[in-house]
Amino acid sequence: MSNQLILEDNLKSYLRIIREIKSISDGYEENIKKNIKLIHSEKDIDRCICYIKDVLSALRTALSLTVIE
Repeated sequence: MSNQLILEDNLKSYLRIIREIKSISDGYEENIKKNIKLIHSEKDIDRCICYIKDVLSALRTALSLTVIE
C-alpha cells in the first residue's frame, strides 16, 4: 500500500473517531443542560459539577486513545 493510501486511511479513521466523540459529547451536553435545570440546592450543584468532570475525563480519555491509534 502506498504512503498516500495509508495516509488517506488514517485520516478517514481519525474523522470517524472525531465524529463518534462529537456524537458522545452532544449527548453529554443535553444531559448537562437537563441537570442544570434541576438545580435547586448546593447538593445539586455539586452533583452537576461532578458529572461535568466525569464527562470531561471521558472525552479526554477518548481523545488520548485517538492519538495513540
